[in-house]
Amino acid sequence: MIKLIAAVSSDGIIGTTNNELPWIIAADLKRFKEKTMGGILVVGRKTFESLNSRPLPGREMAVITRNKRLVVNGVKFFTSLEDCITFYSSTKKTIWIAGGGTLYASAMPYVEEMLITKVHLEIGRGIYFPPINDTNWKVSDIELGGIEGNITYDFITYQKINLDRNGKY
Repeated sequence: MIKLIAAVSSDGIIGTTNNELPWIIAADLKRFKEKTMGGILVVGRKTFESLNSRPLPGREMAVITRNKRLVVNGVKFFTSLEDCITFYSSTKKTIWIAGGGTLYASAMPYVEEMLITKVHLEIGRGIYFPPINDTNWKVSDIELGGIEGNITYDFITYQKINLDRNGKY
């Protein structure tokens, strides 16, 4: 199963143009770790670099990049999301799409479930999450998150609807 996990502001921002999170929410980071542990974490190159170019413990790491010369111990590199999905097609592990913006947009046809932390902040500018189309997605769960500092957030799970036999919409 291919799932997507992201924290998204009220105005659709997932990160700054400097490739940083615009907020730190401990409960969101804890949820990210709990959900992705034991799975395959797929990220774009810039997101990988924001993780200090190291794999996260307890997860297989796959990076989508055009740079064919990148080599990091414990990380698999692919030149396309399609190649990555094909490589892992027989796995029983969950494949987690975890950013950035370009990867989220290209992964939408393959994703079956999205775990979104809705961060109730207006950031104004940065890297955007792709729009969620109501005809292809339904909210299956809302968990009221809470408040950390001056930031409120909720956890929202979306399920894909209208899948064709190939798992695409």
